[in-house]
Amino acid sequence: MINWENPLIAPYRQQLLSTEKPVVRIKLSPANKSSLRRWDSKVGGAPYLPLGAEYPHTANGDPLTLLAQINFAQTPPLENFPRQGLLQFFIHSDDLYGCDLDNLLNNDGFRVIYHADVVEDDSLQQSDYPHYYGEEFGLPHNPEQSFAMSFEQGTQLVSCSDYRFAQILERYEGGKNENFWQIHSNEDLEYEVMESFSGGHQIGGYPDFTQNDPREEHDELKDYILLFQLQSEWEDGIEIIWGDLGVGGFFIHPDDLAKLDFSKVAYSWDCS
Repeated sequence: MINWENPLIAPYRQQLLSTEKPVVRIKLSPANKSSLRRWDSKVGGAPYLPLGAEYPHTANGDPLTLLAQINFAQTPPLENFPRQGLLQFFIHSDDLYGCDLDNLLNNDGFRVIYHADVVEDDSLQQSDYPHYYGEEFGLPHNPEQSFAMSFEQGTQLVSCSDYRFAQILERYEGGKNENFWQIHSNEDLEYEVMESFSGGHQIGGYPDFTQNDPREEHDELKDYILLFQLQSEWEDGIEIIWGDLGVGGFFIHPDDLAKLDFSKVAYSWDCS
């Protein structure tokens, strides 16, 4: 809930409201293997893998691990996103969870796979696929556990860690806010701002970062939007931890999203 009486936020209410965009929020709940079908939306567990489909590996032959999959037939409609099909996110179990910090588009350590047509028949699923066993580096989740997804349609204002947050205020307020965070340096109020404009597990909307928005540093990513975000969560039977309680996100160019082309997705995660 946004406290519009916060003196850091109040002067910019109209400007911030102008950034509103639709989002689908995700709630996770523990699930056992028998309660989820292979084509259901979930974090972890056995991936949807129809007969004949190739399981993703790195160039060195290391199998990737299912982080999450979203069946869009189970989600509320979201503008410009698929209305059907299943989208999967796989990552590597190396020390950076498959993320190339120098090139966020390098998908050797991760893969985003879209199945336009979903086969809802267990007998047509591959029962044998590479499993994650190593514990040298680990993953943000236990791949042997599954967390079911439920969805809620909503709207969201620009997050304060989005690189455009300060730019939006500067654009409306001129030189007064050349650097929003230096001018407004009250730590208690800053914390409230960050809490007010933070997201969670979600499809679309605005991303969160515990450090800097990497899109600001990479010109080729400036126009990329949030595709899917999974945050750290460690309560009520859920345990997802990105490093030191960080957040992971996948980003896509709007033109590629319109074409359902997920071959040039960017992936990043960070922690404090």
